[in-house]
Amino acid sequence: MEIICQHCKKSFSHTGKGRHPKYCPSCQRQAYGTRRLQLQEQRQAVQRQRSVLNPGPAHKLSLDAVLQELAQFNALRRAEGRSVVSYGRYIAMRDRLR
Repeated sequence: MEIICQHCKKSFSHTGKGRHPKYCPSCQRQAYGTRRLQLQEQRQAVQRQRSVLNPGPAHKLSLDAVLQELAQFNALRRAEGRSVVSYGRYIAMRDRLR
């Protein structure tokens, strides 16, 4: 069966059973490698967000400390292209992550 590679747009044959591959054998390693790197970057971004959050309940910190954390958290979210989080939602997220 002739299939067209989604990366280089060349046709290649596939004789095996099961799902049809999206990429030719020469492009497959590169395509899946870039996807793996994207997923790894997403996981690291989530870990960075959690590291900004100070573990423990918010009521034990001063308002200034919480607002400073919120500013850092929203800066990370903006850098990722996501919307900012309100104060109330941040407190709820922070207290759930204990």
